[in-house]
Parts: sequence; structure tokens; C-alpha cells
Amino acid sequence: MGKGKYKIFEDSVHGQIAIPEDYVREIIDTRLFQRLKRIEQTSMRPLFPSAHHDRFIHSIGVYHIGKNLFSNIKKNTQQEDIINQTDAYDFIKKNLNNTNCLLEKGAQSEEFGYWNVIETTYEIACLLHDCGHAPFSHAFEDYYFNKNLDNELDTPLNQDITKEYSDIIENHCKEESKSYRENAIEEFKSDLKNCKPKPHERVSAWLVLHNDGFRKQIIDLKGCPLLVARMIIGCIFQNKKKLQNQILNCFIGILNGHNIDADRIDYTIRDNWATGLTPTTINLGRLFASVFIANKSKNKRNKDYVICFKKQGFSELQCLLDEKNYTSYWIFNHNKIKYIEELFTKSVKRLAVLFDNKVQEYSDNAANEQKQYKIENESMYSLFDYHCLISPRKFTVKIDANKEYEEYLYLVSDDDIIYLLKKYFLVYTDQVNIPLINSFLTKNKPYVDEWFSRSQVLVPLWKTHFEYYGQFYKIFEEKSKKIENEEGRRKFLDNEMIDNILFDSAVETIKEIQKEGYIVSTDKPKKILVESEIKKIEPNSIYVKIHDNYCCYSELNLPPKNKERTEYNYPYIFMPKIFNNDSSSAGKKARDTYYIEFYRKTILKKCDKKIKELCARA
Repeated sequence: MGKGKYKIFEDSVHGQIAIPEDYVREIIDTRLFQRLKRIEQTSMRPLFPSAHHDRFIHSIGVYHIGKNLFSNIKKNTQQEDIINQTDAYDFIKKNLNNTNCLLEKGAQSEEFGYWNVIETTYEIACLLHDCGHAPFSHAFEDYYFNKNLDNELDTPLNQDITKEYSDIIENHCKEESKSYRENAIEEFKSDLKNCKPKPHERVSAWLVLHNDGFRKQIIDLKGCPLLVARMIIGCIFQNKKKLQNQILNCFIGILNGHNIDADRIDYTIRDNWATGLTPTTINLGRLFASVFIANKSKNKRNKDYVICFKKQGFSELQCLLDEKNYTSYWIFNHNKIKYIEELFTKSVKRLAVLFDNKVQEYSDNAANEQKQYKIENESMYSLFDYHCLISPRKFTVKIDANKEYEEYLYLVSDDDIIYLLKKYFLVYTDQVNIPLINSFLTKNKPYVDEWFSRSQVLVPLWKTHFEYYGQFYKIFEEKSKKIENEEGRRKFLDNEMIDNILFDSAVETIKEIQKEGYIVSTDKPKKILVESEIKKIEPNSIYVKIHDNYCCYSELNLPPKNKERTEYNYPYIFMPKIFNNDSSSAGKKARDTYYIEFYRKTILKKCDKKIKELCARA
């Protein structure tokens, strides 16, 4: 579309990706964007060592998918208008004005009109959609919020986003009336309350609006930073009476629609490539050829513009949905991944407490888990302060009675966290001359060491949801049938109660083993809860054209994958390894296969006894 010279990026997934040199110079070659090369894309690597892809190449891939989506929407919308005598294409070309003060200053062309402005803005949003991502994929992004203080609608981060959004309107739209500017700001505040972006998406939006982020670059490239921010966080215009808002909502939805968008399409295909798994095959050409903007209103005098797919692309939509549910259920909720995540999170929390100089307070509250949890949250919020993305932050670490150590965090990536864990828990442990700090580091060193070595101290009682359900939960279900009243059965099958019975039985089992003289790797089991939602297409979000009708995807009466469950909430319980005097390889192998089965049988007996007592009381 006449954007000058292009640079070619070689991608193992999509092949050669051509990106305008202006985008490369203004966005990709900046420190903020290059940082994404050191942010791991997923937590899959404990299972799939080859899954070493990062947020940088994913962002390039989302640009590629987005560019293809956009060009096909434009072409297909024009064709549909000719066939059906509709006017979506021409409306966007000629009338998409008075929507946003910066949109009118964009790169309109005589041939394509406002299509050019939207295209530039959308492509930039695709590139920058993950620019504010926290280290280690999604592991720590929740700590962009202070969990102790913030509610989701009124956080410092939301206030920062609104401040930058308002600043752009006040400084770049001075020719507009004061009431226009005030209304635009209030509209955004209201719309922001009605969307639920992930924390890293909020930080990405803040960066594209900030002067020290990408604001100037986006304006120089003739894009609209206000609309880029909305696209990244999925912040649609709630006032849908304006036709312009309906159109813009379509483009917001194909980057962050939480259903079928450029982001989901790329990470689905890329994760398959990185792991070698191919549970489904997605035909992108067929999908792209079917997408367009349609007026779904049956009364053609009215306008109700939505993203729509022709029926030929229906199977590809379902494949994308099935693939997301497959990876969530079988990979991201795998016991190995959950265990490593828990281990690493615990290690980093201890690092945060050290850097926040709260070791004394943390140690004083050793018997108060709730207080320690609060201290951890405050310290993690400090360690993962999103302002470190644009300006360095100094931490003074007190581990020596005679001097203080200074650490600076800036453009924080995975590398920084790994380096600091090694430095303070694996190297400096023996050099600390403050007894309290020495004790704290020594006590928590095993967590860090276990993560670096990947030699698990604990092993799972069950490895999958269906194993848990078939061997443990099923017992509770069978016993519940003996309870006559429905309220009693419901309480009996409460997930939290079942989890507690299993965990208490595990604790009792370990104590009995120790009394018998066996040595265990640790004296406590570990419980990790899994909350896995089965993704479904949200109502009124995707439409399929079947002949002359525009049908909501969620109303097409598709056979459900599982009629009973829309979510899977269950625990993993990890038990310590058991040791005896037989150190031979044969003895070790016998122990490894024996003690898991021993744990299961013993815990099941204890559970059965507790269940009978509960049934008697019910």
C-alpha cells in the first residue's frame, strides 16, 4: 500500500515477513521492543525443551497475521458490498470521520480514504500488543497490580492509562472544542471500566500512550495512539449508536476480541510449531478468505456492523477454539509445568522480599501465613514495577553489615530475574554476615537450587485431571449417593472440602512414615490448585453468514465437547520422596515405583474413613 521500502524477517512459522522500514526504525529497533527477545513466550519448556520462542517473534507473527486479516477484510467487504448491494466498504472509505481527533490526521489516500488510517493503526497495534509484557510469560504479570490495595477498576495503572490518554487529547486536539475533549475523555473512562484486559495488555496500552514509550513514533507514522491503546486492551466503544464506533469495534475485536483474533491465531500456530504437537490443522487461507465486515441488521435501513465469516471458514473457527482448549487442558495444566511454576514463583517472591528489605518483618510473621502473603504481594509489586520499563529503579539490598549493595532494574526481562536469583541465593549465601539475612537465604536456597537443577523434591499423587477424578473424586461421588438430602450432597461434594480431606490425609501419611524411621525429602506435602476454563465463543461476538442470514456462532447448536462441565477445578497434591538404606540402583528404582502407589493406597484408606464419618453426620 505504498509504504516505501520493506525489511524481511525470516520466521520459522510464517516464512518471510515483510515489514515497512519506517516501522522497523521507529518501533522494532527500539530498546523497548528489542527487550521482547528476552521474554519467554510460554511456560512449556519443562515439557517441551524446543519451545524456546519469545514475545519478539510472536509480535512479528501477530503483525503478519493482522496484515493478512486486514487486507482480506478490505477485499472481502468490498466484494460482499457489490454482491449484496451494501455499503460497509464505502462507509469506511468516506465517512469514518468525527470519530477521533487524531484519526482525521492520519494517512488518508484518495483511493482508499480512511481504510489507510485504520490499516496503519491496526498494524502498529499488532506489533505493540505485547510490548509491556512481564518477564516469564504470564507468571508475574498479576504483580503489575498491588493485590493488597487495588481493585481492578481503580488501580494506579488504570489511572496512568487514563492520564496519558487524556494528555494526548488535550495536547493534540486543541482545535476541537473543550466539551468535545471532555466528552472524549469521559467516554474512554467509562469504556475502560467495561473491558477486562490482562495486566500486561494494560501496561502495553500505557506504553503506546506515554511520551517515553511509543506515542511520538505512532503519531509520526500517521497512526492513532488512542485507537492503538483501545485495540491492545480490547476496549470497545460502548456507544454503538454511532456507526463509526461499530466499525472501529470490529477492528478492535480482531486484535483483542478474546475469541478469534490475530494474537490467538499466531500463538496457536506458533505453539504447535514449537512443541511439535499438531492436534488440529488450521487452514489460514480458508479462514482469511471468509472474513468481512457485514451489516447484520435484517432491516437494511438500520446499521449493525460486525465481523462476520462465510460458512466456508466455520471449520477453521472451531479448530482454533479446540486448539486453545487442548493446550490449556493437556499442556499448561500439566503437573510438571504447575510444579515448576510454583517453585519458581516461590523463589522470586523470596527475592522480592529481600530487595524490599522486609526480611525482618517477613521472618517475624513466620506463623502468620496471611501476613506473609501480604508482605510478598507488596514486595512483588515493588520488584515488578512497570515504570521500570521506561526509567531505571534503584534497589538497595542489605546483606552485609558493613556495606549496601545497589541493584538497578530497567527494561526488565527474564535475564534480570535469573541473574539476581543466582547472585543472591546461589553465590552470596556464604558471604552474608547478617545472621537474619543469612538464615533467610539459606532457608530459601533449596527452592532456587531445585528450580535451576530441575530435580524435583516432590512427586505428584496423580498426573492428570481424569486420574484425579477416576481414583479420588469418584469415591466422594459414590459415597454422596447415600446422603438423602440434596443440600447435604452438595456440601459433601464441595471442591474445597474434598481438597482439604485429601491434603489432611497426605499430612497424616507423612507423619506416620517418619515415625516408622523412613527419611523423606521434606516433611510437608504441597497442594497446587488448577482452575481450567473451557473456552467458548461468547454470545454476539462472532457471526457466520449462512446463505442470506447472519447467525451468531454461539447460537448454531453445535454439539458440546462435554455436556456437564464448562470448567475443571481440581488440585495437584505433591508428596515427598521416601528414602531407606538401600542405595543401589535397583533399590532406588523399586522405591520410585513403590512409594507413589503406597501413598495412593494409604491416603485412599484415610479418605474413606473420613468420608464415612462425614456421611454419618450428614
